[in-house]
Amino acid sequence: MQIDPIDLGKEGSLEMQLKQEDSFVCYSSPGEVQFRLIQGKVSEITLDQIPEVPGFIISRFHNDNKAFFIQNDLNLLNPNFEFKVTANPNPIEMSKRDYLEICTNYIERCDIDLEKIILSRVSSAPYKSNPEKIFHALRESYPNAFVYLIHSPQFGTWLGATPEKLLVRKNTCFSTMALAGTKSIESAAEWTEKERHEQHLVTAYISQQLNKLGIHYDAKGPFDLQAGNVVHLCTTFEFSTDLKREKIIDSLHPTPAVCGMPRELAKRVGKSAEPHDRELYCGFLGPINQKGTDDLFVNLRCIKLGVDRIYFYAGGGITKDSVPEEEWRETKMKVATILGVVEKL
Repeated sequence: MQIDPIDLGKEGSLEMQLKQEDSFVCYSSPGEVQFRLIQGKVSEITLDQIPEVPGFIISRFHNDNKAFFIQNDLNLLNPNFEFKVTANPNPIEMSKRDYLEICTNYIERCDIDLEKIILSRVSSAPYKSNPEKIFHALRESYPNAFVYLIHSPQFGTWLGATPEKLLVRKNTCFSTMALAGTKSIESAAEWTEKERHEQHLVTAYISQQLNKLGIHYDAKGPFDLQAGNVVHLCTTFEFSTDLKREKIIDSLHPTPAVCGMPRELAKRVGKSAEPHDRELYCGFLGPINQKGTDDLFVNLRCIKLGVDRIYFYAGGGITKDSVPEEEWRETKMKVATILGVVEKL
């Protein structure tokens, strides 16, 4: 049964005190001025058995074909809510020295058996603001991103502002994107050959996967897509199909933009080399079955909250043409997309 959201007005007249035992998500889609709060029972599902009821899905990067599903028991529009984090996660942070060493090893592998691999890291900083204030500040700073605050006892408290669509559906009409290459918005430099090659790998991969599924698509790009203080190269794909979305998701995710190529080899190498668990970072999430629509996004530009410390997840694509110091600076630039917002609160 479809549950229509209860509209609480621009300011939100209902005062909600969300608790640690609750599972909920607040989110706003790109271009939306309003936000929604979904609260309900959380369950672990297999990706080939997504419920046909309204809800919100969250998949880890290393997901073993499983995901979390928050049922649409309560759906509110613009509520006034409060939430306090009471648990401390302990992700393993990566030093610059370790990052540069692993990056150098990856570059050598890209001359042997990898075309591209993603190297991610975790860093942290103290914070004092409330999670709901960070959520609203991200919405204001990044109106064209998918912005969310999500919590469950199963995976903790996360916030993010991601520009990358995995799969958007309206009945039988779909869209996805190839997003790769990163530079600062202030940079006047042209895209490098390495950055264009990165983007081409993702575009070619998505084209290949859609062709394997027998899907005819309309592709546009690459063009510049701004995401906060950075710019990416983007190619969009639009298509219609009667195929189940689960089959398309399985074919596309993870793309070379968050994993590398060849996909399975890059995934194994990355899992063994990175000291941290990516958890929800580089997985996907979004509302599904909302009046015939799904909005699934790759979980980039995200943070995990502790009681008084915030953990940033960031990464970049490594190829044989990568320069370790430049890759390190790129991750710092990506962390700044959210750190800059938090520091102002």
